Amino acid sequence: MIGFVGGLSLGGGLARPGRAGLRSGAGSARCAIAVDKGTKSDPYSIAILKGDGAGPKVAEMTQSVLEALGQYADLYFKFDEVEFGGNGDNLLPKESVEACKASDAVLRAPQGLSRAGENSAHVQLRDEFELFAQLRPVTVYPQLLDLSSFKNDHVEGVDLMLVREVSGGALTGEDIKSLNENADFGETTMHYSRGQVERISNVALQVAEARSGNVVNVDKAYALHVSAFWRNALHAYFAKQTEGRNDIMLSDLFLDDFCREVLFRPKDFDVIVTSNLFGDFIAEILAGLGGPLRVSPSTWISRDGLHVCGPADIYNSTAYPDGTGSPIVNPIAMIRSASMMLRYALDEPAASDIIQKSLMKTLEEYVTPDMVASNGQTVVSAEAFTSNLVSSMEYMHQYEMVCDPTLCGE
Repeated sequence: MIGFVGGLSLGGGLARPGRAGLRSGAGSARCAIAVDKGTKSDPYSIAILKGDGAGPKVAEMTQSVLEALGQYADLYFKFDEVEFGGNGDNLLPKESVEACKASDAVLRAPQGLSRAGENSAHVQLRDEFELFAQLRPVTVYPQLLDLSSFKNDHVEGVDLMLVREVSGGALTGEDIKSLNENADFGETTMHYSRGQVERISNVALQVAEARSGNVVNVDKAYALHVSAFWRNALHAYFAKQTEGRNDIMLSDLFLDDFCREVLFRPKDFDVIVTSNLFGDFIAEILAGLGGPLRVSPSTWISRDGLHVCGPADIYNSTAYPDGTGSPIVNPIAMIRSASMMLRYALDEPAASDIIQKSLMKTLEEYVTPDMVASNGQTVVSAEAFTSNLVSSMEYMHQYEMVCDPTLCGE
């Protein structure tokens, strides 16, 4: 897998303004740590949106992983836990917004049992911070191959990154707000400006530069005017930015063709860029390659570079009671999101790799109660799983070299 070596810069950037350079030091996790942040005197400020259901518990476990990581990566964090979701009077309190604005990055726990239109806390979060891009990696872990509905050799090694535009198109929420239940017809407006397309193109290009260089644009250009405009603007941006280079390859597939082809040959794809509505469909298809588990991470990026990192399934029904009265708790998606935060938001790829490799080592031996054990794995509580992951970090630190940040990590 090819991950980011450093933070991304988005003309505003994937990394926020003022991000420092990197320290050198081969063989040390500290080699990729910013000079002026993450130190004891100037710790990273992380706002934690606690969510509801099992969200607060999952957030607590993830925080414990980051605190333990500090011992092995010489990183320091300052956490600000704030309300988010149905446990308080407001889904997104003003105090929570201010905490996010003051932070270096945001960790968001699951919120909500189901999609709730304009009442969704995540929609409020998206609008408040002008989130415009979502990065959603799809990695089929070797330890979880047996959970996939596909044959092992078909999905082993799958490593994709979906880059989805989330501020425009047909999923802005405006149609729901203006719904007239007595109307005789319905219509939806799907529109994009050149600026919006260029902004997501910039993200996709940077992701591709840090990976294989192969980008597939997915649209419906033959049938929708807005989609034809999207393709034209995307290609124009790539052509301008990559003139004279041969390390970036941009191709196109129509939505229906892509959905078929990615199931037939998933390992042939790397970076996928698409619009809001199409990305909603594609994300679930890609996640299904690894099976039914909801363990995918994600990061959403604001116009000023703030990253909001959390489980890709923002409305996490698995965080709510399954009939026994107890919420189903699985911290894997949140922990993976913390790893993404380290890599993309904080420019700490080596520290991110420690979590990634420790998670894979833990999955060789343990799974949580909502998962199916195979190959001798032991089912343990979410708390015990997290504790074992922390122990794995200590093992990785003492006995194994952390992998090259350019060769691993989602």
